[in-house]
Amino acid sequence: MEHYPTIDEYVAMQMGDKITIKANSLLPSLMVFAVGIGSLILIRTEGLPDVLMATLLTVGLIGTAVGMILTAMCLTKALYHYVYQPTDCRMRRCKCYLSNDDYRRCVEAFGVGDTNFLTTLQFVASSNNVLDILYSRDQTIALLQVGRYDYGPFRPETPVILLTGKEVSMLHTLCK
Repeated sequence: MEHYPTIDEYVAMQMGDKITIKANSLLPSLMVFAVGIGSLILIRTEGLPDVLMATLLTVGLIGTAVGMILTAMCLTKALYHYVYQPTDCRMRRCKCYLSNDDYRRCVEAFGVGDTNFLTTLQFVASSNNVLDILYSRDQTIALLQVGRYDYGPFRPETPVILLTGKEVSMLHTLCK
């Protein structure tokens, strides 16, 4: 069985000059941290009922801890998003779950580079069979791959398919 790189590996190896990784904004995580610290400061207010003090303490400790973790994750780029550089457009990820029949059709078609059947796919609520899509919000580029979640991480079953132009607009309806 042939090993195919995942979309993330493909982006790192083949698309480094066109698609880049940017860290998520620090603002939301700093706001959570500030709410936590603010709640802890309010505890020192005189005359608060015990219930309110317990609530403020809980919110303060959780907010401070979560804010610190999210801030660290943003700074280390553990929380990130992709940006398509030619149009400076943020990219989105979409995972569509497939029936066994559609999964087999996708594997066969992607093996030869055919994408004409994509509009006929019927998605299911949950499955191990996945169509993984990374596309730019301005619909100029998309990366597609079919794989499975058998035991643990995503296991790609096809090479990454690159779509550009009009082909990408049909994916927008799939990822709603």
